[in-house]
Amino acid sequence: MLLAGFLGGLLARRLIKGAFAGFFGTVIAWGLYLAAFWLISPQSLTVAFELAPVFFLLTVAFGGVLGGLGGALGALFVMTLFPPREGK
Repeated sequence: MLLAGFLGGLLARRLIKGAFAGFFGTVIAWGLYLAAFWLISPQSLTVAFELAPVFFLLTVAFGGVLGGLGGALGALFVMTLFPPREGK
């Protein structure tokens, strides 16, 4: 999650944009993963969600937080390597 957010942060070049890009990118990736798992085996995902619905929500939320942290770190890395020009 940190690596995926970090790559998003490298492209953002701003701290806040990097954090949002990492957070939403990771949440969307988890959503796509769960959708693919549901397409493969809808009955299994339904049973798992009935047994532990909070687990799925916490997993997606925690993944989003880690993605946001990775995005912020990626943006800080870019800002450190290539600082903005002062003349413009």
